[in-house]
Amino acid sequence: MGQSSAFKTCAGRGKAGSGEEIQAAHRRTRETCGAERLQRDLAEHGVEVKVCRIKRIRKNLGLKCKQKKKFKATTDSNHTLPVAENLLEQEFEASAPNEVWNAVRRIADKRKKYS
Repeated sequence: MGQSSAFKTCAGRGKAGSGEEIQAAHRRTRETCGAERLQRDLAEHGVEVKVCRIKRIRKNLGLKCKQKKKFKATTDSNHTLPVAENLLEQEFEASAPNEVWNAVRRIADKRKKYS
């Protein structure tokens, strides 16, 4: 009787999915991917590895994917800096071409003075 495929040993077990390959994939994906995406990346590079093996090796090596930072509001309305004049005075319709654009450019020029 032959062995079932579940009990066969892998000939290149030491090489397939080694820590170096997983570290390389981790760096290649800018340290942002979890085990499932790393598995896809490794498969694209010819390395077949199970997700549980990737998770175990990443844990042993201390590799963690970067978490996306939460949005933080940065507007500070209680500042003492000068506020630019309202040159358009809420009238966004121009009577001639390039009239409003020039007003916006003047605002930008004034802001450079305060920088």
